[in-house]
Amino acid sequence: MIDVMIIDDDTSVRESLKDKIDWEALQLRLVCEAADSDTARELYLIHRPKIIITDICIPIISGLELAEELVKLDSYIRFIVITGFNDFEYAQKSVRLGAVDLLSKPIFPEEINASLVRAIRFFSEQKDKFNEAVRNIHLSGELQILQQVFVKDLLTGRLRDRRLISEKIGLLRLQLDAPRFAVAIIEPISSDGHVPDRDRDAALLNTIQEDLSAEGLQTVCYTDDDGRIICMLSTDMENPDNMIEDRLSQLQDHLQFSTNRALHIGIGQTVTDLLQLPKSRTEALIALNYQQLVAESTIIHYKNIRHFEMHFPDTDSLES
Repeated sequence: MIDVMIIDDDTSVRESLKDKIDWEALQLRLVCEAADSDTARELYLIHRPKIIITDICIPIISGLELAEELVKLDSYIRFIVITGFNDFEYAQKSVRLGAVDLLSKPIFPEEINASLVRAIRFFSEQKDKFNEAVRNIHLSGELQILQQVFVKDLLTGRLRDRRLISEKIGLLRLQLDAPRFAVAIIEPISSDGHVPDRDRDAALLNTIQEDLSAEGLQTVCYTDDDGRIICMLSTDMENPDNMIEDRLSQLQDHLQFSTNRALHIGIGQTVTDLLQLPKSRTEALIALNYQQLVAESTIIHYKNIRHFEMHFPDTDSLES
């Protein structure tokens, strides 16, 4: 289903438009309505509809101006702008957005449905292009890079559209159907006490991901701008905290022996919703900051920070 918003300051016009659209046949869903551009903007940020049907003359700013504004937030959004006879020529000259389809009043059912079909076809073509890009990347051995970009967007909160998340999980062949998730942040430290050159750490990242990815624990890792390795962990275990810490402890021992590198590790709390992962990531970073209070190579879980505060009371600066 593709979500739709209708904008018009006349309630009867909105009702008329709704009656003319073949919602079921086109697999469309009306998620919100607005009578002015400010309300429309607020509702867009909440519902993120992919198709917006708007009159050109709406209160505050015009439908075209609103289209120009929202297309900057999502270049894939499609606008159907309805104009009167007197402003149709103006609208034609003003439209510089490929995202806008113009219809002149009066609106007939076949016209609005044909315009919606064009928008739907656009989304279908974009999905086909993305699928082909994923196939090409997979064939060239670069699927892992695309997976890492997706996980980074998810963990930093840039990606919050549940439908888009679900689509990308399938397209990128990620196994994220487990009900519980957590974030671990790993800072590798070389024998001289410095963070190693990240150019030499691609193999280290792969080793960490392979070591952590075992039965009961799915892992996708990426390297952040500070050279830390961010790991998204997923599992179907009901109480996975001990298992995660045990696996990370084994990883520490392995890399200490094979690469002569210590690992500073912070772990965020387990969550049950992918959209809660940014919170777990923040907690993992706070836990990692407490590393300076304890011996090297100790793993710190966010849930145990209160224990460290009891023994090291002057810790406020670590969370800033």
